[in-house]
Amino acid sequence: MKEQIGAEYGSRLAALVFDPAHQGRSGGEPRDPEDPCRRGEDISCAVDALTTLPGSDPHRVGVLGICAGGGYAVHTACTDHRIKAVGTVVPGNTASRSAASGPTALPQRSTLSPRRGSRRPAPAGRAG
Repeated sequence: MKEQIGAEYGSRLAALVFDPAHQGRSGGEPRDPEDPCRRGEDISCAVDALTTLPGSDPHRVGVLGICAGGGYAVHTACTDHRIKAVGTVVPGNTASRSAASGPTALPQRSTLSPRRGSRRPAPAGRAG
């Protein structure tokens, strides 16, 4: 079934896959820097290129960000209004990796969470 669905959607899409600057097969030095501003600019430049392709619709542009690219895709969509849809594939809770450090370390979080939760409204349809 998935093969049929992919072929169906693929026939209606113009897609561009790229390595951001200084990553993968892209050129440039230094290699592999993580520069969020540059990543956003890379995505906007990719949108520039994509919208010149035959069959692309500049009013129906979406982006898919994978791993850290998910955050870059969301950020870029907030600033580049040509992007109308965003999909992400990102790892789990990255905040848990820094739970032992930072302004609210793990011991403090365990005491803050119940208080924060009690101030939130009950979900729709459920009494508090």
